[in-house]
Amino acid sequence: FEGAIVLLRAGVRLDPKQAELYVFLGEQQQQAERFVDALESFRKALELNSKVAGAHRGIGAVWLAQGKRTEAKAEFGAELDNHPQDSRTHYWLGKIAAQEGEDDQAAIDFGRAVQLQPNDAQAHAELGRSYQRLRRLPEAEKSFEAALRLDPQMEQALYGLASLLRARGEIEKSKS
Repeated sequence: FEGAIVLLRAGVRLDPKQAELYVFLGEQQQQAERFVDALESFRKALELNSKVAGAHRGIGAVWLAQGKRTEAKAEFGAELDNHPQDSRTHYWLGKIAAQEGEDDQAAIDFGRAVQLQPNDAQAHAELGRSYQRLRRLPEAEKSFEAALRLDPQMEQALYGLASLLRARGEIEKSKS
């Protein structure tokens, strides 16, 4: 992350009015767990362009990493106000709903993420987990299978599908 951060800092020095560069910088800083710097970058992006894509989502991700779900939800909501088609924001809202035991809402949010980004294996797997908790087992199985088509080694999807098959008595199939 440090190499990307150095390059992006150089980029914002060259073009300090590019809100998108601050979003990219904030994302790298957030990944490096440099949360104070990330918040500063995302806020600078919003100062330059209040509707820039990804800034509110980035702030929400920082708050979520710090366990501040209420603040994170508010930021994710602001992101969707400006960018309702942002699949990652729907995904993060699904994660929060799942953490809070709101499985119906989690399924809605993960379902929207999958609809907007059908090649997101992680969103398919999380949708499968939500369906599994809701006892919507045929839908869970389809979601885990979709995740595995996209990422055949995804442990979460492998485990989810295997547990469904074992519950149905398909022991041999669950081992493959």
